[in-house]
Parts: sequence; C-alpha cells; structure tokens
Amino acid sequence: MKTLAFDISTNNTGWSYLNVKKLKIGYSIIEHEHGNIAPSMTMTPCMKIYFFGNRIKELLEKYNPDEVAFEEPILVMGHGFLTARSLARFNGVGMYFAHQLIKKEVYSYEPSKWKKSLGLNSTCHKTEVQLEITKQMNLLSNDVYQKFNSEIREERKKLDLSLQIETLETEQKKEMAILKEAIKANIPSMSVSVFKEVQKSEMKKLKEQLKKDKKKLAKEMDKNLVKIGTAIYSETGVNFDVADAYGVNFCMLKELSII
Repeated sequence: MKTLAFDISTNNTGWSYLNVKKLKIGYSIIEHEHGNIAPSMTMTPCMKIYFFGNRIKELLEKYNPDEVAFEEPILVMGHGFLTARSLARFNGVGMYFAHQLIKKEVYSYEPSKWKKSLGLNSTCHKTEVQLEITKQMNLLSNDVYQKFNSEIREERKKLDLSLQIETLETEQKKEMAILKEAIKANIPSMSVSVFKEVQKSEMKKLKEQLKKDKKKLAKEMDKNLVKIGTAIYSETGVNFDVADAYGVNFCMLKELSII
C-alpha cells in the first residue's frame, strides 16, 4: 500500500511517502521518501497557498497514493488565531487536491492521537518523536539509537529531578513550620497571626523561586533536546516536520491494519 502524509505548517510542511507491504507477521517498508514544502517568507498569504497547493498536487501525481492523511490543525497554546486560520486554509487546500486525485475521504489526525499510536505521550518533545520514527524505520544502528535515547533520558531526568526537589523543599518547609510553632510557644511576643503571615510569605517566595528554576531548567532542556534532534537529522535526514509527517503516516497505516 502506498500512502502519503503531511504535517501542515505555514512555513515548513513536512511530508512522508511510504510503500508498505503487510506480511503474515509484521510488515515490510518497500520504499520511503520524505521532504518539506517551504514557501518563501517574502510570499503573500495567497502566494503561499498557491505554492503549497501546486507542491501538494505534484506530490500526489508523482506517488499516486492509495491513501492520504493530514495532521489536524488545532488551536493550542502558542498558536494564535491568525496561525490557526492559516493552518486551516492550507489543510483545506491539501484535502481538496488529495480528494480530487484519490476520489475518497482522506484521513486526519490530531497530534495527540498519532503520537499515542506511536506509544508516545501527547506532551513529548519533537526530538522524542523524531527518534521513535527512526526506530520504526530502522534508520539508525542499535548502538547509535541507544546513544541518542540515553541522551534524551538524561535531559528528561533533569526536569524530573526539579520536581523532586520541589516536593522535598515543600516537605522541608512544613517541617520547619512545625519547628517554628514549637519555638513560638516559648516566645509570647510573637503572635500566632504574625507567625502565619511570615510562614505564608516565606512559602510564597519559595514557590516563586522554584517556579523560576523549573522554567529555566525546562528551557535549557528544550535547547539541549533540539541539539540532539539536529544530530539525529544529520544521521538520518529526518527533521522534526518530516518526523511528524511519518507519525501521521504510521497512525493511518495502523488504523488500516497494515502495520
């Protein structure tokens, strides 16, 4: 079965083509290709849609797929209304040309659904999707795969450690509060209300600091994971957008019971 899938983006759409044969046990990827559709930043919105539509049509005519799938555009944190509207327009153009060629409904999957089909969490990093795709397609040797997987796990542990520290600090704060209560009992000048205000203020400061530390750590983790993703791309030629397109493709193949 020949399938074509797209991860729609207004700037850099990833696409993936697969020709998969179902076996008695498992499946075999006969051929695969991928790439990106990247309109020039100087193009007007209409020019981008025109360019995008022509590229979609060219790919459909070249590979003549049996089935086509698109990532469903959704409004998420970080995507404003204008971006969501543009994605919907691009998606509509793609679906139009796909239906025109294959003469049947195309598949559409939200990110959370196709990620789940790969065994990934909906909030996973793009590098984790990228590595999983390279595993599914045997694009890396086992040693290299394990190396990248270990590096990703180490980065994840850093953020997990921050959560553990937060829990520990909170527990320590509670213990300190109990200790202060005991000390307070021998200091009549310090009223209960004053102590509670001090305790509340200190807890607020601690939470704010932990929040800042978590954001800083998360930002650092993202930066390091992107570096790992760049290294994976150098080894396989699969970038983040292409990996997402393969994710959509595999999700469709699973729904069709091909893999």
